[in-house]
Amino acid sequence: MKLFRMLSGRRPSFLLAVLLWLGSLCGPPVAFAAETQAPVVPGFERFYGPNASAPRDLVAGGKLLMSELNCSSCHQLDAAWLGPIPPKKAPILDAVGSRVKPEYLRNFLSNPHETKPGTTMPDMLSDEQDEARAEKVEALVHFLASTGATKEGSIDPQSIKRGSGVFHRVGCVACHGSRRTGAEKLANAVPLGDLDAKYTRDSLATFLDDPLKVRPSGRMPALGLNQRERNDLASYLVGESRVAPNTRYRLYEGNWPGLPDFTAIEPAKKGESRGFDLEVSSKPDHFAIQFEGFLPIREKGSYRFHLGSDDGSRLFIDGQIVIDNDGVHGFESKSKEIELDAGMHAIAVDYFERDGGAQLSVEYEGPGISRRPVDSALLMTRDSVPPEQAIAEAFKVDDTLVAKGRELFVSEGCASCHQMTINGERFKPKDGWTAIVDLSMRDACFIPSRDEVPYFPLSEAQQEAIGAAMADLKQNAEPQASPAGEKETIAQTMLVLNCYACHARDGKGGVQEPVNKFFATTQKEMGDEGRIPPPLDGVGDKLRPQWLQHVFAHGAKDRPYMRTMMPKFGQENVAKLTEAFAKADYVEPSAEPEIDVPDHRLKSVGRHMVGAKAFSCMKCHNFDPYKATGVQALDLTTMTKRLRKDWFRRYLREPNTFRPGTRMPTSWPKNGQSPLYLPDLETDCDKQILAVWSYLEDGKKAGVPYGLIPDPIVLKADKAPIIYRNFIDGAGARAIGVGYPEGANLAFDAEQMRLALIWHEDFIDASRHWSGRGQGYQRPEGVHLLSFPGSASFATLADEKAPWPNAPARELGIRFKGYKLDEAGRPTFLYRVDGVKVEDTPTPVAGDAEPSLRREFLLESSEPQNGLTFLAASGKTITKADDGTYLVDNAYRIKIEDASTRMRESDGRKQLLVPITWNGDKARFAIEYIW
Repeated sequence: MKLFRMLSGRRPSFLLAVLLWLGSLCGPPVAFAAETQAPVVPGFERFYGPNASAPRDLVAGGKLLMSELNCSSCHQLDAAWLGPIPPKKAPILDAVGSRVKPEYLRNFLSNPHETKPGTTMPDMLSDEQDEARAEKVEALVHFLASTGATKEGSIDPQSIKRGSGVFHRVGCVACHGSRRTGAEKLANAVPLGDLDAKYTRDSLATFLDDPLKVRPSGRMPALGLNQRERNDLASYLVGESRVAPNTRYRLYEGNWPGLPDFTAIEPAKKGESRGFDLEVSSKPDHFAIQFEGFLPIREKGSYRFHLGSDDGSRLFIDGQIVIDNDGVHGFESKSKEIELDAGMHAIAVDYFERDGGAQLSVEYEGPGISRRPVDSALLMTRDSVPPEQAIAEAFKVDDTLVAKGRELFVSEGCASCHQMTINGERFKPKDGWTAIVDLSMRDACFIPSRDEVPYFPLSEAQQEAIGAAMADLKQNAEPQASPAGEKETIAQTMLVLNCYACHARDGKGGVQEPVNKFFATTQKEMGDEGRIPPPLDGVGDKLRPQWLQHVFAHGAKDRPYMRTMMPKFGQENVAKLTEAFAKADYVEPSAEPEIDVPDHRLKSVGRHMVGAKAFSCMKCHNFDPYKATGVQALDLTTMTKRLRKDWFRRYLREPNTFRPGTRMPTSWPKNGQSPLYLPDLETDCDKQILAVWSYLEDGKKAGVPYGLIPDPIVLKADKAPIIYRNFIDGAGARAIGVGYPEGANLAFDAEQMRLALIWHEDFIDASRHWSGRGQGYQRPEGVHLLSFPGSASFATLADEKAPWPNAPARELGIRFKGYKLDEAGRPTFLYRVDGVKVEDTPTPVAGDAEPSLRREFLLESSEPQNGLTFLAASGKTITKADDGTYLVDNAYRIKIEDASTRMRESDGRKQLLVPITWNGDKARFAIEYIW
């Protein structure tokens, strides 16, 4: 009756089709599985199950189930009818023996739904009698186990504790729910089953490194964890029930300046713990603990112990003090080497915590033992059995059973779903399955104990949904599935990949209440914006397609304040999603205002606005290695790589419209008039925003915003030039920077003998090179930074069409010879060009607004060379003005004196050349840069 009520609103022909299919051909009555054993498909349970908040679309829910249960692996079915996303693939079993314990394989194949309630794996042997089932299972187990072997090992109790933090921090709870005692249950949580029975710590950690290698459909994505996080997470998932308490403790409460006299005080609490666990104290400060246990030593020899703590601690072996690390202090570690005989040794640690941080670390190393925590080796009593001796005997593979299992893997239908390749040969699936459109009720896979039919213990709601989907399919014997639209592709992808567990879109999905509290942030000032993954409404308008594709396929860690990680789903699983978002959310870009300002000046204005002297964006946003002075929001150097330019322009005008409640201020109001007046852009909001975009387009090469570098050492040439020889970004490792009192600055590349950079105002921040080891390249500090081509400035050309050489200056016979200073301290650079002496003298020239820079050249040679040429400029465009100057890339002008010039195009770029004209053994000319 429930199915009739659910379908009563449908058209009569459709309702009739459903009822005919469910009751056709005198099939047996439908048997509903216990809800706890029914396969869990998170998207179905949340949006199509009996507790769904919205009206249930049974056909859509049924299609989702048929896709996630992988019906099309056995039955012929147009995959496009199921939706735009390929059906879920079963795990790849090529090396399953090295991942899963054979005992678990035996239990799982014998009864998959009791061994792992909620699994989407059907019972392939439901029709077999107990004895026949057991024989087939044993053969299959030996076959699967022949692909590798798992290795057991001890687990560090502290790793379990850290792993619990990883599980509840990085986003595992979004799909799997919390595993903590008393935690509210997540109704559509994907079950994990008994992971201790299934995996070893190492085999699970290997799986977590790249889940897509085994489960290629992306339903279990990769979180991008580092090795320690993977090991800790695996330790928590497999070891929480395995690692029993192995240490006794006595807890004391009080405030002491050092380790107390434990004989004079009574413990507040006694108990057992997993290793040296400080969390046995419910208080963060003012407590002390005595731990006692036994340490088995296999081999006589020298063992080094390491005791680290905050505050004080003391280590005893066999009742003797080995390390004394007492006192009130931050974390400090001490070590000592002692001789130990083979056998069991009593070990004790005294610890106290006064104020501040609380930390205790006890490690050891010795013969055959690399440095490791003592916790994992501890035993409660002297006669306890070490964990490694308690490990069961290794599973022995029977070759006869392997051969039988190999045959069963195909004949029982395993190869229809699971990829298995041995010695380069991939198993072929079993033939002869009925086309799905021809199935009747008697063929249904949710009817138990049917001959040669897999069994899915579907719930009543799941059977209703599949029945509706099958009826929809049967109405058209040959359904012609139309291509999915963008919105359908987005919704279906988010459904099957469970993106809705973290993200909302179109009012659907988002973090569920039982796990909401586990979504955390390092920046509590940001509120929910800093801890809850962003909604995906308009994301195709917001993010560049290349960035979207990168994030979906490879994951991302661009929100350092958000604990939850964006996982990687694999390129194949999200191939259609980027284009769908881009098309569904597309907004026609608005016209940009014309800005008659050269790029280098526009970037300088943008840098000014981002810095502390204007809108102070750097107070909330990181800038590559430099942390923001306030909350640690998204890195400014990634903005233009991530965001679409038009969205960026609109967002900065109305941030609260795009994300209500955001902490992002409205620096550029909707009325178009900025509160900040700038000489080049006045108060025009659109132009000012474009200046910020232009500045950010340089990414990590952009100048650091003013006010972000702590303790800067800004050099300024007040009365005389300053010469700065060091690594300068854009001028190389042999750079010579010169700052002039007139406010013009340059960087000369003494490796390539070229003028590399010129800029105005402040010279350079020396803090990078004058602090610590002084490593790395420093960018100029001032404004209007202009860079020049990286090739040598002089070359001898064979003819007018000869290309300008890109070889290093040394290969061209060019050598640096130092520099000399005039009376004012201005340098003249000296170098040789294949036997020709060159004196290159830069001098600032005062101007109406900023100074220009003039270079005077004197060349001398006893044998003047024909074809010697100076490269005055190279750019996309070079035009000559009526006043005789040349405009390069609409950015700067140059004036050339006492020399002829020649303009040409080479390698797709314009070049302005100065052929050297000799007057006896000398040649002179000058060039002035106005920028």
